[in-house]
Amino acid sequence: LLTTTSGLRIDTRCAVLNDQDEPLGGLYAVGNVQGDMFAVNYPTVFPGLSHGRCVTFGRIVGLHLAGKNLA
Repeated sequence: LLTTTSGLRIDTRCAVLNDQDEPLGGLYAVGNVQGDMFAVNYPTVFPGLSHGRCVTFGRIVGLHLAGKNLA
């Protein structure tokens, strides 16, 4: 098992959301723990997919925490 097909729900800044879709203060998720990325299975035929998601979404979190505008 490489990943889950559900996981933590996040907003556009990778902040983890609660059941009411409100951010949980200071908790962010990147990479395979992010939810809603894969419908029913993990596509293992794409080498580097997991690493790319970690780097890309990690950068988004870093920019947000540094106070940079993402738009």
